[in-house]
Amino acid sequence: MIIRHSNTKLWRLIRLVCMVMMITIIIVSSTTTNTITSTNDSFFQLVLCIISC
Repeated sequence: MIIRHSNTKLWRLIRLVCMVMMITIIIVSSTTTNTITSTNDSFFQLVLCIISC
């Protein structure tokens, strides 16, 4: 039970880090010149990350 609970906390942390990284990528790529493709790819990866986590 304790191990499972810590694993749940770990997965939440990983999920949070993943979301923050993807949001950062989206912000960075939206400030660069090749905006549309990069932002769409990053958004798609973000959605995939949320679903998989």
